[in-house]
Amino acid sequence: MIISNTTQNKISFNARKVAITQNVVKCKKTKINIFKLDSNDNALLENLKEKIDFQTLYTKLNEQQKTKIQQIFEYCIYTSKFKEIETFIAICGNKICGILSTNKLGTLRDINGICSIPVGQDKKVNLVGQTLFYQIFNMAKREKLEKVAIEAVKDSPSNVVDRYKKLGFKSKDEGERYVTMEIDKYKISSQIRKLKKIITFKEVNDKQSYDLNKYL
Repeated sequence: MIISNTTQNKISFNARKVAITQNVVKCKKTKINIFKLDSNDNALLENLKEKIDFQTLYTKLNEQQKTKIQQIFEYCIYTSKFKEIETFIAICGNKICGILSTNKLGTLRDINGICSIPVGQDKKVNLVGQTLFYQIFNMAKREKLEKVAIEAVKDSPSNVVDRYKKLGFKSKDEGERYVTMEIDKYKISSQIRKLKKIITFKEVNDKQSYDLNKYL
């Protein structure tokens, strides 16, 4: 069910912090916090959609590449509004830097959308994508699931098919626009061990509700 704009204006916020992370790349320390949204945060998603414009955030990509990334981002927003979807927001400093939407289907966890968001013009946050995958792998392991699946966009500017292969995913089916990829529980455990070497990841059970609009 998608929450209407009328409903969004009446609801409050209820994002909860679920993880505190840190990575170091070329001596630069980057702290990323991960928050889980619920249906009370649909107004945030609409505000995020209106605020983020990849046409201005990326100056070194061509128009087609910018449009493709915008489409991927907006699909994340779209899927996040359904009640069965779990949505996670990554925040670095005082800016939202990534979004992940996922749902559980039996013994499989499906990644509906994942997108990193620059915090300034051509300014991407180090390892935000890997940090969000760490989150999903941790969930799958805790839930004792058999596998995680994702549909990789074939013409993505960042060549996500190869990126996902490096994270342990294998191609299962190929269509005109997407490659269906999966990673099993054994590879998930292996990838968590690899990610631990570059990312310090601490799960937290923070009961406080956060208004993430201030990070837009």
